[in-house]
Amino acid sequence: MTSGRSVLIALLIALVIFVLTHFAPIPGSLADLTSVSGGHTILDQQPAFTTPAVYDRLDAFGEEGRRLYQRFLLTTDIVFPLGLLTFLFLFARFSAARFVSTPALQVLLPIIPLVWFGLDMVENLSIAVEDGKGDVGGRPFRPDRVERQLKNFPSQVRGSRGSENCP
Repeated sequence: MTSGRSVLIALLIALVIFVLTHFAPIPGSLADLTSVSGGHTILDQQPAFTTPAVYDRLDAFGEEGRRLYQRFLLTTDIVFPLGLLTFLFLFARFSAARFVSTPALQVLLPIIPLVWFGLDMVENLSIAVEDGKGDVGGRPFRPDRVERQLKNFPSQVRGSRGSENCP
């Protein structure tokens, strides 16, 4: 059984972590990332729902901002969710034990924060990996840019070798 005191302590720790990771002017914080990227916000705060929109948002960060965003995703954006996970898990256990009479729900309720955390980590990893893929013209990998490059490839080859070597 989880005590109300442990839930309260976990909440206070999560709030301290939130303030440090989001507002403190320390390297790797959200405040640092926003400053370096020219005021752009992370995808968690202002979601983009199409692939081109996500890539446009990542492009807007600039090279240094994207590099810091990758580091942010793999450090700061793990530390804060872990602190929040601890609170949410303990709160779910506390609530399930006191307010839920169905045994199955008592088991399932604490699983919800674990699922959220797992999905958040998959999201972070997918953004970090995708943003780090390839480099087309000094910008992150984008399928539409690769397609354009491939369409222009024959003319680029003819221009560099001379048309006698290309059909």
